[in-house]
Amino acid sequence: MKAVKWQETFQQLITLVKEQKLRMLKMDAQYDLLNIQKAIGVLESAKTTKGKIFLTSY
Repeated sequence: MKAVKWQETFQQLITLVKEQKLRMLKMDAQYDLLNIQKAIGVLESAKTTKGKIFLTSY
């Protein structure tokens, strides 16, 4: 996907959120990128999706 198309798509998402036509899930958990296996395990063992899981690297 070209950068311009990606930016247009992202802008559409932002507009939908602002117009309250789309809601984003809240963050459920955050793991350091080095703990990716733990994050995957938590995600796979969940019976329902509670929110987003973020991988970070500081």
